[in-house]
Amino acid sequence: TLTMGSGTWTITGTGTIWNMTTGPGSLTLNPGTSIIKVTDTSASSKTLIMGGTSSNRKTYYDFSVPSAGSGTIILNGSNTFNTFSVVGANAIQFTSGITTTVTSFNVSGTSGNLVTINTSTPGSIATLSVASGLVQSSFVSLQDSAATGGAYFLAYRSTDAGNNTGWNFTQGRVAASGRVPVSGRVPISGRVAASNRYTLL
Repeated sequence: TLTMGSGTWTITGTGTIWNMTTGPGSLTLNPGTSIIKVTDTSASSKTLIMGGTSSNRKTYYDFSVPSAGSGTIILNGSNTFNTFSVVGANAIQFTSGITTTVTSFNVSGTSGNLVTINTSTPGSIATLSVASGLVQSSFVSLQDSAATGGAYFLAYRSTDAGNNTGWNFTQGRVAASGRVPVSGRVPISGRVAASNRYTLL
């Protein structure tokens, strides 16, 4: 059993930096309100074997990549997160054929420095499930991603690299009003009202 408590687990280095499998999904996890923070920004890949399987999902609390980096961050397994945050240019790879469930998905790059999101097997989809609300990701390059679960998924000033479902791509600024029209079209505006529940990324 791994009891993570309420602190921040800062993960450094490259290669396999986190491994929750002593057997097929056998290690028990108590996430508490902890944060897993990946800090290495080198060009080397970082693999996190999170331990979740389709029949034995692992539930974490918060996952954070706070700085831009050039090496791919590989997330292995079918897992659940409270908050999943990536800031700045990074490459995130999910396992093909699995579902990652998130309460709050906060992933954004900057102009000219996109966050790349793809899968372990090109052409094979990984699913991202968020139950409700508005998911806004800016300056991302998405490939092989199926967005589902009930939330409205918006990729603002982002690249559709192919084989994506459930994402809505727009190049305009978005008035995030908390309600999305039934038509699936998002109103475009240069202003966001202070009363709105969502923040423009």
